[in-house]
Amino acid sequence: MPEGIVKFSDFQKLDLVVADILSAERVEGSDKLLKLELGVGAKKIVSVAGIGASYSPEDLKDTQVICVANLPSRVVMDVESQTMILAVVNGDDVIVVRPERKVPSGLKVS
Repeated sequence: MPEGIVKFSDFQKLDLVVADILSAERVEGSDKLLKLELGVGAKKIVSVAGIGASYSPEDLKDTQVICVANLPSRVVMDVESQTMILAVVNGDDVIVVRPERKVPSGLKVS
């Protein structure tokens, strides 16, 4: 298999789902990090995302994102992050990947 190519079975291991952003706030001590409380179906999880230079917390509340729901938790600047949201980096600009229109949270991306 050529370098950089992943097996389809590896891709299938990712649990990509739609999440509602329930709240967003800046992480104390960082200009780039935002703490997002996400609703994934009936479950609430937290993501620490490096999108604060491109988005204010007010820009994100009541919108949706795509997240990787089956990552292990990790602590980022004293905040436990339970997932990672998908974003595109274009130079200094970070663009959050979102559904084109509102859909039920928890739907799987395929």
